[in-house]
Amino acid sequence: MDSTRRRFVTGLATMTSASILSCSNSLNFSIDSLGFKSKNYPALSGAYLDNAARHPMTIAAGTAVGDYVSGLNSGDEVDVSSSVRAQFATLINANDSEITYAPSTTLGENLITSALGMPASGGHIITDALSLYRFILSL
Repeated sequence: MDSTRRRFVTGLATMTSASILSCSNSLNFSIDSLGFKSKNYPALSGAYLDNAARHPMTIAAGTAVGDYVSGLNSGDEVDVSSSVRAQFATLINANDSEITYAPSTTLGENLITSALGMPASGGHIITDALSLYRFILSL
């Protein structure tokens, strides 16, 4: 018999699934018999094949996001932004006017290297393990 690890794992998964389903039917037990899924997740339809990018959100998380988004237009963002900018400027001994926000680290790094003329000058950029790979690719 031609035995491979893949066949073993496939057989094990099939065996496990079959045993769970047969036990659940004979014991009148379902995966959600404790009600966790129905209490915490909305009714979903379809399959999520790209779980790394998108996955079902719990009802509590959805409510928290809704609360956050509904407060975005309250008008106090400018005051908070100015306050944070002033505090950060003080922390690094800079002026408020020298501080800006970038929506992502990648964009911030690209703006800085472009302002320094590094890509055009052919300068060398030394990075470490913490640098973002997509930033390095953009140079």
